[in-house]
Amino acid sequence: MSAQEFRGSLSGKIVDPNGAVVPGSKVEIKNIETGIASSTVTGEDGSYSFALLPPDKYQLTVTKENFNTAVRDGVVVRVADRLTLDVQLEIGVTAMVTTVASGLTLDTGTVNTGTVITGKQISELPLTEGTACQLATLAPGIAYTGNPLFTGPTSNGNLAAFRSNGATGANQITLDGSPNYAFDGGVGFSPPSDAVQEFKVQTNTFDAQQGYSAGATVNVAVKSGSNDFHGSASYFNRDRSRTANNYFGNLSNQSRPIRTYHRYGGVVSGPVVLPGFKGTDRTFFFVSYERLKDNIAEPQIFTSCVHVCLRARERRAQGLLAGDLHARRGEWLSWNLERVSADRCEWPIESRTHR
Repeated sequence: MSAQEFRGSLSGKIVDPNGAVVPGSKVEIKNIETGIASSTVTGEDGSYSFALLPPDKYQLTVTKENFNTAVRDGVVVRVADRLTLDVQLEIGVTAMVTTVASGLTLDTGTVNTGTVITGKQISELPLTEGTACQLATLAPGIAYTGNPLFTGPTSNGNLAAFRSNGATGANQITLDGSPNYAFDGGVGFSPPSDAVQEFKVQTNTFDAQQGYSAGATVNVAVKSGSNDFHGSASYFNRDRSRTANNYFGNLSNQSRPIRTYHRYGGVVSGPVVLPGFKGTDRTFFFVSYERLKDNIAEPQIFTSCVHVCLRARERRAQGLLAGDLHARRGEWLSWNLERVSADRCEWPIESRTHR
């Protein structure tokens, strides 16, 4: 089973004003939204490490006897980040030094090249059919190859129809690190845009966990609940009265076709509250719902043997049950007719070239 880790990590060293490492320092990291915290103690080399951090904003606090408490606020961990943040302690016993860590963290833990599509981009950029996956084309080196008229949540193939740096291989689509595939490499499940926190499009220099395909890797992270209750609702309608006619319809004096398009949904999240139990800082819920009603079918391309069957019936009518067909360029097709009927034909074809 293939799986990619969508959670990030944060590591670094604790040093004193002279740059010497400070072993035995207590380091605590706290999720600002959920209040969930974990702590560790630096080793002999003064290093600390926090793994499996869900994408979110964090606060890092470092305490050590005879040193001022150091706080790094606003540490942003994105999808699959491997961040490094070194903290320098100041000598003292009473003060607390708070620093906004925005822009101070470096992703030095991986060699991957990619682009993070943030939640702000997902909520503010126009989405033709409300699917966040279509924003993967914002990443450098990504070229869309699908049908732009069908990008809804059920358009599995079109949502994955893009190429990375000219590669012809399939793309790797994951949801919270789990494989998210449908038939023929399409997207298996496309969550509503309001339920997507962010996603990362990795296009080059993959490590071992992204060796499944030759294309890009799209790792989608969904939202979770927090200590505060949140909710939203949306409705989108595309009626014929708000849809322009196309060029060929105007050219042939045909009116606009009847269009029925309704997309609606919503999200609700917060702490779990039950009789005798309050989930603040520990247990949360997140519920998302979306429904689409659309009367326009998405075209598909299939291969059929209609032409072969018709030729078979013609041959049967002529009494030719088996024979050789002379094709162009010196190619011979040996047709072995096993069964020809009015309703079904089975014709294994062997091709050989005579020079």
